[in-house]
Amino acid sequence: MLDALLRAAAYHEAGHAVAAAAMEYDVLGCSVDEHGVGSTCVCWPNEESTTIAGRRRLLTVSAAGDVAEMIGVGRIDDPAVRDVDAVTCAERMARLEASEQQREDGAWLEKRVHAEIAAARHAARKILETQWPDVEAIASSIGATGPNTGPSSDSASKVGG
Repeated sequence: MLDALLRAAAYHEAGHAVAAAAMEYDVLGCSVDEHGVGSTCVCWPNEESTTIAGRRRLLTVSAAGDVAEMIGVGRIDDPAVRDVDAVTCAERMARLEASEQQREDGAWLEKRVHAEIAAARHAARKILETQWPDVEAIASSIGATGPNTGPSSDSASKVGG
């Protein structure tokens, strides 16, 4: 059971890293500990969080973790809302675009958040499908094992480079 958890977490973190590199953000590292808790450290320009386009790029990076996990290990959890960071980012983005009346309408906000997450997942899937060997290589280097892992951990350093 722990091996499956570690493998899922490795794909999850690798997805974040590859999507961030595709957005030309600085990826400082990603890891998964022995309990399956992962972390990916990414730096992006401050202005990314102040524009709709920037927030959409950040949301794509956030959604890429779940998408990579789904592709890599076949786990499909609730596709609408799983990653808390993605939900928070989508909600902030929706509020930037919303009129005052829309901000007060909880149903509108929920629909908008789901739509933004769906669009981010689609964008993340496009990135990850074209760069899947990099996802597998990174996942392999940080703990994934099994038939879907990449050729070697050596290629992990090539992501974004």
